[in-house]
Amino acid sequence: GCNFSCEGCISTVVAKEMNEQSKALEHLTPLQIVQKALKLECDGIVFLMNDPLANFYTFLEVCKLAKENNLFTGCSTNAYFSAASLDLLSPYLDFVNIGIKGLSNDAYKSCGAYSYKPVLRNIELFYKKGVHIEIATIHKKGNEEEVVKIAEYIKSLSSDIPFQLMRYLPIDNASIADEPSIVE
Repeated sequence: GCNFSCEGCISTVVAKEMNEQSKALEHLTPLQIVQKALKLECDGIVFLMNDPLANFYTFLEVCKLAKENNLFTGCSTNAYFSAASLDLLSPYLDFVNIGIKGLSNDAYKSCGAYSYKPVLRNIELFYKKGVHIEIATIHKKGNEEEVVKIAEYIKSLSSDIPFQLMRYLPIDNASIADEPSIVE
């Protein structure tokens, strides 16, 4: 799941629309997840299509158990959570990929959130706490200036932070008119 509802979200199919009874899903406890990772000789555990906030305490338990077993932990997230949640989670996270929706309240309101400021605060907190961060944002027709501003913001924090620019693909009911060409 996710605490956002963004138009054209690529995670929609997995995080919101998949039936809980789907045979593609395997229901495991945090301990079973860590045991499976160890059995498969994995280096770590990463949550990608499910924002950690949607199942925060389960995610936190997986991370704690993974650390106890010398596994790396990481996630993709919109980073729209409290500083207190970040404080609980950060000691157990090695890396995080944060998706920035934009640098305006309007960009976040379109996803059902109030403000972009908690995300910037959390990027800076993760950075200060030594968690490896990467930033991802979507290039949509017409948001070129905002993409540049996001890149400038990241560089002002550290030029060592990787920046992933993803081409907007219209999923669900999103408008195809917003999709930039490959050349763009």
